[in-house]
Amino acid sequence: MFVNPSPMRNHADRRSGGFTLLEVLIAIVVLAIGLLGLAALQLRGLTDTGNAYLRSQATWLAYDVADRMRAAASIDYRIADVSTFEDLLGKENPDDKEQWADGVRRRLPAGIATVTCDANLRCDIRVCWEGRISTPSSCPIEGVADTMQGLQLGIQR
Repeated sequence: MFVNPSPMRNHADRRSGGFTLLEVLIAIVVLAIGLLGLAALQLRGLTDTGNAYLRSQATWLAYDVADRMRAAASIDYRIADVSTFEDLLGKENPDDKEQWADGVRRRLPAGIATVTCDANLRCDIRVCWEGRISTPSSCPIEGVADTMQGLQLGIQR
């Protein structure tokens, strides 16, 4: 039978055999920080996807009214603001403009749009919507809220 002359040596061997509670806690904190970063990244991705969807809808609506204007060159498509129908009443072919204005309001949150044309038939189509991101307003329509995002399309009729 062998007797260990030094009991301290046996104790040191036991301490190096596993993880301490402090090491496990540090590993859990590092993992938690990584998971929080991943969750934030996922949230940002969802927000950006929503913004891209709204921008694509606004682009589609701007090109839609541009195509309608080119197809019916004799119709006056100037629209001051599609959030009110005041500009649409009493015009030629109001149904076409009402359909487009209704599409702006239905597809975009707080959607507004304007169509202006000069004497040379150069028309600017401006579409704005309530943005899901907190950036300075990019809406080309004067007098809208700071949270509005937007785009402008210029065409020659």
